[in-house]
Amino acid sequence: SFAYMILSFSHEKINKHINDGIKELDKRINTTLHAAPLINDAMSCGIVRIYESRHKNTQEILDVFFSELKDMPNGQTIRIMAISLRNFLVGDSWKSFVPELMMIMLDKNIKVQLLLLDPMCRNAMDRAMMEEPNAVRDTGYTATALYIESKQVIRFLMKPAEQIVKTTGDKDRLRKLLKVRFYPFEPTTFLIRTEKSTFIEQYHRGGNKELNEEFQIIG
Repeated sequence: SFAYMILSFSHEKINKHINDGIKELDKRINTTLHAAPLINDAMSCGIVRIYESRHKNTQEILDVFFSELKDMPNGQTIRIMAISLRNFLVGDSWKSFVPELMMIMLDKNIKVQLLLLDPMCRNAMDRAMMEEPNAVRDTGYTATALYIESKQVIRFLMKPAEQIVKTTGDKDRLRKLLKVRFYPFEPTTFLIRTEKSTFIEQYHRGGNKELNEEFQIIG
C-alpha cells in the first residue's frame, strides 16, 4: 500500500511536469509564430540583427563593427551621421570608439566622412531646449551639455589627442582621411555606414519626459 502511494504520487508529479512543459512549449510556439512575419520582413529588408539600443548593447555593437573594420579592404570609406558624437567622446561606454577608429583609419588608409549637427543652428538650440529647458532659461543655450560637448568633440576632431596620433605625418594623414561637415537640420537617425553594412538607430529626443510618454502611448 505504501509503495502504491509513492508510485501514484510520482505519476501525478510526472503528469504535471509534462503538462507544464506542453503549456510552455505551446506558449513559445505561439510567440514564434506571431513574430514570424516580422522576422521574415526583417530578413527580406537585409536586417541581420536588432539591438534594444546602442547604450544597452554597446559592447556587442562595437565588437561587430570593429570585427567588420578589421576585415575591410584598405582604402574604403565609412560614413557617420550623428548629432554631435558626444556620447562617443564624453560618455564612458563609447569612449574607445573614436580612438580605435582613428588607429584603424591610419593602419588601413580608411576614409571617414562625418556629418554632424551644426551646434549654432536653430535646430540644435531647439533640441537643447527639449533636453535641458531649465539650463536654457536660466543661463542660455551656450551653458547646455549639447553645446559644450559639441564644442569639445569639434576640438578633438580638429586636433586628436597626442596619445592617439603621435607623429606629424600621422596627423597630416588623418586630416586628409577625416572629413567633417555640419548641417542645420536635426537628424532623424544615428547612422554608421560601411561598404558592407549599415548600423542605424532612430533619434526620438528621449531626454524629454513628455515626448517620451507620448511615444509610448502611440506605441
